[in-house]
Amino acid sequence: MRWGRIIIAAIILFIGLNILLIVIDQDDKISRLSHVKDWTAVYEQDLYEYLDTRGVITFSNEENIYFDKNVGSFHEFLVEAGDVVQAGDPLYSYKATNYYETLARLDSEKGRVQEEISAIESAIQTMSAYMIQQPGDIVLELEEERLEVPQNVAEAELIKEQFITEKQKELGQKQAELNSLESQLSELNGSGDTITVESAYEGLITEVSKSLADPVLTIQGTELHVESELDEKKRLELEQIETDEGLAVKVVLDANKQELNGTVTHLAEMPSRESSVSSMYPMEISFDEEEEGEELDQLLPGLHADLSIVLRESLKATTIDRSALFGNEIWKMNAQGKLMLTGVETGIQKEKMTEITKGVSLGERLATKESEQFRDGAVFITPLKWEHFSWKQTVDNKLGNWKKGFVIGLLSR
Repeated sequence: MRWGRIIIAAIILFIGLNILLIVIDQDDKISRLSHVKDWTAVYEQDLYEYLDTRGVITFSNEENIYFDKNVGSFHEFLVEAGDVVQAGDPLYSYKATNYYETLARLDSEKGRVQEEISAIESAIQTMSAYMIQQPGDIVLELEEERLEVPQNVAEAELIKEQFITEKQKELGQKQAELNSLESQLSELNGSGDTITVESAYEGLITEVSKSLADPVLTIQGTELHVESELDEKKRLELEQIETDEGLAVKVVLDANKQELNGTVTHLAEMPSRESSVSSMYPMEISFDEEEEGEELDQLLPGLHADLSIVLRESLKATTIDRSALFGNEIWKMNAQGKLMLTGVETGIQKEKMTEITKGVSLGERLATKESEQFRDGAVFITPLKWEHFSWKQTVDNKLGNWKKGFVIGLLSR
């Protein structure tokens, strides 16, 4: 009984002294412990910021073919709806009313196309030779065409490459048009009146006008792309990006969740439709044909998809769990066993992950649940977690099912 009273008195004295020390410690000279129950480590992660919208897969271009009744009388169609044509394939024939007028017209059109080819070749040559060293300068100014280099050199190189690719496609189409005109001139000089018009395009014949109402033929291009529309808010978000073109896009099909990569190739400045409520701005996305070649062959026009436009990206970003971020501060558990309140600068945020651009390093450990007992510079303690010890698994393996062994041992006796 006497010892019990002594123990109780000692406990009361111990508690009283600790309370007294806390009360008189106005300058925090006494070291206090902070108990950290949960923590996490700083890790590396690729992070992206997306703008999400919807789109539909469709053919990338449609070409209309016309017939001028003033040049002669229509003879016959040489294709039907559903036919696939290549550049140079015959489309229809007609009989010229006046040989000399037709000859002059074809010669004039040939000269016009040759001038356009020369202008395109000059543009390709100028752009190919241009070295991007001064972002912001005008790269090319040709007739009504004017191209500026964006501030980001990498984006400028991308736009340069896209420009050359588009011009090479345009050059191929104009050369096919020139071949068609030369073929018509040759046929006119040979027959004197009958002329066959050849296609300058490749694609699918979707419309044939038997009544000869223009357009007499419609050729749908075989190349697929994605068409979408952005509302005013999303259009303004993209306006903040340095360039409207070259933005990467992740395309996820509704039907089978197939993922494809694309690039924004056109973003309209004017709305396609507007109302008193909202305006919608057209956007086009082309697929990466080299990377997605086989998968593109299985696509069908009319398929719908979710689109995620990459606004910002940070590869190998220094990342923390958002639970470790308290405003713009974190509780860092340093190697000296001290808990340090540290200010940080944040970047991209995605789900439960936050990029830290300044304030932490990879591998550092952070407390994830802030507590009133946390103090800057205080010594911290953490609970002992047996699962973190490698010997625990070894002991468990050696003991195995000890209950079963214990019962068998008793029975054997």
